[in-house]
Order: sequence, then C-alpha cells, then structure tokens
Amino acid sequence: MLYFKIIKYNSKAEAYLAFPYNPFIKRELYSHSFTLRIMDIEKEVLTGEEMWDKIGGKGTFDELLKILEEVKEELKAKGKV
Repeated sequence: MLYFKIIKYNSKAEAYLAFPYNPFIKRELYSHSFTLRIMDIEKEVLTGEEMWDKIGGKGTFDELLKILEEVKEELKAKGKV
C-alpha cells in the first residue's frame, strides 16, 4: 500500500486492505489483532459490504447476494447442491 501511494502521489488513487467478507460480521467487532496494530481500521481497512460497494458502487454487495441466491436456487433445481 505504501509503495502504491508513493508512486501515485499526485493522483486520486486510493489504497486499502480489503477483505471480501467480514468474519466478525460488524466493523465494531473486528478484532484481528495484527491488522488492528498496523492499520487504521477506520481509514485503511474495508470489509465485506464496504469493499464490494467501494469497487462497484452503492448496492453492489446486495446485488451480489441476490445473484448468489439465484445461482444457488438454479443449482438446487438441477440437483447439484
């Protein structure tokens, strides 16, 4: 992240540590001690919904969940789940 921010210093580039899901469910409950020691959890870390919405815009996470549900139902109907 530091290297990226240095080479993109004059641009509007942003760098984050991002997790596609938050195993702690809520940001307030996030307790991975290593991450908390070296990162500013409020400014540099995105988890779950925050990450997906940052990448694709507001509502992306909810849309992904809908798509996953549709795929699951199709697989069930084909006897593959």
